[in-house]
Amino acid sequence: MANQATITVELRTKSEEFERKFKKATDTVKKNTKQVSDATKKAGTAAGQFQDKFRRASQSIAAIQGPLGPVAGRLTSLGTIIGNIGFKAAVTTLAVAAFVFGLGKMVAAGARAERQFKKLEGILKATGGAAGLSLLEIEELSQEIGIQTLASTQEIRDAAGVLLTFKSITGDTFKEALRLSQDLAEVGFGSAKSAAMQLGKALEEPEIGLSALRRVGVSFTTQQKEQIKTFDFLGQKIKAQTVLLGALKGQVEGVAKDAATGLSGQLDTLNEEFTIFIENNRLTKFAIDLVTGAMKLLNMAFGDFEGSLRGLGEEDLKGKLADIDAEMNKLNDTLINSVQMAEDEEQINSQLNRLNEERSSILKLLTKNEESKARATAKANALSQQQSGFEKLQLDQQKKEN
Repeated sequence: MANQATITVELRTKSEEFERKFKKATDTVKKNTKQVSDATKKAGTAAGQFQDKFRRASQSIAAIQGPLGPVAGRLTSLGTIIGNIGFKAAVTTLAVAAFVFGLGKMVAAGARAERQFKKLEGILKATGGAAGLSLLEIEELSQEIGIQTLASTQEIRDAAGVLLTFKSITGDTFKEALRLSQDLAEVGFGSAKSAAMQLGKALEEPEIGLSALRRVGVSFTTQQKEQIKTFDFLGQKIKAQTVLLGALKGQVEGVAKDAATGLSGQLDTLNEEFTIFIENNRLTKFAIDLVTGAMKLLNMAFGDFEGSLRGLGEEDLKGKLADIDAEMNKLNDTLINSVQMAEDEEQINSQLNRLNEERSSILKLLTKNEESKARATAKANALSQQQSGFEKLQLDQQKKEN
């Protein structure tokens, strides 16, 4: 009995001690939970306040018309992101988005500049450098006009490309004509490119161009008209071009520069400087080389596969199609039942995309074969009908003779 009583007391003591420890642990958990909840509420409140500030800022900016208008929508979106996922996550998201967006802009700007440079280089080569200017000189002039006016350097490059096709426009005449093209565009003669086309035609054939320019609103004095006609008749085209350009200068010279002296001009200049910086940046060149290399490899891959299909019969093509379908089914089963790592899934999806492209190439060839067979069958039927008609005529002729 003594032993039993002792055991009972010990059990009660341990039970009470366990209850005390359990209660203490429960109180600690409640206290920590409350602290976490309070911190979460504070963070949510701060994010909400931050979001409200962005919303109020966007509303204030939306009231201002002009170049700041689009900023309002960006601030509202930014505030929503921060309110939904928190400040740190929003900063990370925006950083990644900015990098991808910036890289895309760099590649697009660099690719466009590269295309324009190659086009100008091709025109200079085709015309035998008749303009008397190098590609570098034309680029410097294009940048100068793009920065000093509201036109972009890219637009001026296109206008320069048009003027280069007129072989009689050379040296300083070319430079003045390119500047006047943007002046004409600023006063309503279309774009710099279209104005360059009109001006180029006029300078190439001064007497004919004189009438064309008068029809679109450019005026000439009687003396200027007579001088242009006389010089053109005597074969002194450069002098005729000088008189024609002098008349244009007296009406539109400097208009494009004057239009760019205000706020719009400063914003445009900033944009031009930034675009030129992107075009000449080493990172842009690296990105373009990287994308170009990837596209070349992709084209080679598709070219090699399509080349391997040439000369194959219909049965061979159907056999290749069956093999591709079987491989795709196998990969899909693996993707559904066995893949656990994201890297493996990405690799399988890449293989499926490649096989799908190959499958499309084979189906195109099979479709072409079917169309060719259908055309051949139609021709054969037509010939058969003609032959039947001819045989019928022969029989009728024989009956008449008998």
